[in-house]
Amino acid sequence: MGRHPVPSGGHRAGLPRRVRFDERRDAADRRPSRAALAAHPPAVLGVQRPGRGREDRERPVAGGHLRRHQHDLRDRAPHAHPAGRGGGGHRRLHRAAREESSATRRRDPPARARHPRRPPSRAGPRRHPLHPAREAAVVIRISEMVLPGHPDKFCDQVADAVIAACVAVDADAYGQVEVSTWSDHVWLSGGICTRRPLPQTLESLVVKAGLAAGYGAGNWIDPNRYRVTSTVCQQVGDPTRWSARVNDQSIVLGWAGYDPHTHYLPPEHFLAHALREALTDSCRDGVLKGQGPDGKLMVRLREDSAGWTLEQVLVTLQQHEDLAFLELCERAATTVADAYRETRERDPRWRASWADVDLLINPNGPLVNGGSDGDNGQTGRKLVMDFYGPRVPIGGGALSGKHLSHIDRIGAYAARDAAVRAVQSGAKECLVRVAYAPNREMPLDIDYAMEGRGERQSPAFFAHPEMVDRYPASLITADRARGLHFFDRRLPWNQGCGGHSDPFSAHIDPRTLSPAP
Repeated sequence: MGRHPVPSGGHRAGLPRRVRFDERRDAADRRPSRAALAAHPPAVLGVQRPGRGREDRERPVAGGHLRRHQHDLRDRAPHAHPAGRGGGGHRRLHRAAREESSATRRRDPPARARHPRRPPSRAGPRRHPLHPAREAAVVIRISEMVLPGHPDKFCDQVADAVIAACVAVDADAYGQVEVSTWSDHVWLSGGICTRRPLPQTLESLVVKAGLAAGYGAGNWIDPNRYRVTSTVCQQVGDPTRWSARVNDQSIVLGWAGYDPHTHYLPPEHFLAHALREALTDSCRDGVLKGQGPDGKLMVRLREDSAGWTLEQVLVTLQQHEDLAFLELCERAATTVADAYRETRERDPRWRASWADVDLLINPNGPLVNGGSDGDNGQTGRKLVMDFYGPRVPIGGGALSGKHLSHIDRIGAYAARDAAVRAVQSGAKECLVRVAYAPNREMPLDIDYAMEGRGERQSPAFFAHPEMVDRYPASLITADRARGLHFFDRRLPWNQGCGGHSDPFSAHIDPRTLSPAP
């Protein structure tokens, strides 16, 4: 940085410690620009150094600037404030040369008064401005999941098993079914309508769903012993009176973010899904075969700009009485560790090694009487798990137990489809909110909350007839109800416009996908 030339007086004409202006005049008319301060000595601009006012004012100025650049601040100016006349007694104006000695001269007070007994404060070392501190936001993410034998998920699977049976008879079937359970009792309510009667009873569908979930005679709960009470109204007739139109109001939301590595889900929710699938497969035909099927898990991680650091995993798993508790814990730990290592190999953004993860397995002790014998269950009580986890808002309706053309269900799938397409076309993440009114095909409102810039679908994309044509009712199976609505990449609303042709599709583990319908 350049310095001002040394004038003939022998001192440097650098910027003074204090600048005095006439505060009673308009400061804006006198404030020098930074360019002028850099180009001219301070005396030229009407700036003086403490104790050298007359010397600065009377110094000859080179370059023809003369005294007109002193902005009328010189002593005894024709229009100076009266307080400045008579020897320049006003300390805020430029002082004239004083005859009094330095002993009697009034000195300016310090810029900041300090108590005599207060020790002087010392400023800490300042960071060089060219090396600012780098700060990275770290966010804690948590999500959870339940296994298929959990009583709430068992009810969802029974409800969708009834809907799938109706669709197998009539593609236009109408169905709205609620299921609840406690101990050895199962209750069904709602209504279904098909053009032909169902070939099986609702009681048989309950037993079939229980066996598919993993319950058996040696697993504390025998589905064949369930007592089923049904008040479902079963009609044989034209179901399109209800299924071919929007028959209720609804607000649906769809979300997508990140990339295909996380199935366009939040990473914590994706990992909860992946670990849930690993435990489910292990309980069916792996090292945990015969254990479960009831269980829960929770994951906690830290997210920053570099990736995700898994910190904690909590697993609660139902077990047989004849298996030692420590043996169950060892098998469950092996299953979860292998699943995480495979996930980390496919995606380097998972940075923590398994050795650094805090793992808790059944911290409450052995869980033997699981399922509906340990807790009651109800359809639609795991919506946050079905959707996108606790950090993303959800709509106002459940998914399982409703025919696919029900606006709560098909609208949520279409909103997810639109969000995935927005992310595939450039958005970082996208939340789509759509509102519907009864008996109106077109939505009342469509709103995109998008980070970045992505493709937006036309209103016709959300029209009820268009959605019914785009998503066939045969996609509903009881297996979807265990939590695969937005995790199964083979479902059309999770593919967006890319399907499996996107560049990351080769990295998707097919074992995490549900069987083809």
